[in-house]
Amino acid sequence: MILRRFADALRQQNWTAIAIEFALLVLGVFLGIQVANWNEERETQRKAALFTARLTEDLRKEAWGYEWIITYNQETNANQRRVLDAMAGDIPLSDEQFLISAYRATQYKENNRYRATYDELVSTGTIGLIADQALRETAGNVFAAPW
Repeated sequence: MILRRFADALRQQNWTAIAIEFALLVLGVFLGIQVANWNEERETQRKAALFTARLTEDLRKEAWGYEWIITYNQETNANQRRVLDAMAGDIPLSDEQFLISAYRATQYKENNRYRATYDELVSTGTIGLIADQALRETAGNVFAAPW
């Protein structure tokens, strides 16, 4: 319909109508592109907020895991010290206490890693969605460490 009106205006050489329809066409295309850009920006911001929250939660879990490992290792070291002191004759331990302390002294635990969000951001090249520079650097330092 618009094309037919445009062709009729060309045949009649109605330059005013042609100019108005052309301006409307350009304005419509511009608005369509602008709306698409706004939607894309809104979606990018939504993803950024989601990834930021997920990465923050992963780092909290990671920190809790390190605190747990430190506490666990302190208990293991205390049992090691107790066994060594008992073997040196510095403290008395019953056979049962000695066996329990010796067993606990040999235990080892690993920290579970919570790096799925970081790996997803790096592998897809969207790490730039994390606007907080300190959060990005912290995640890089924590998750790049081999321990």
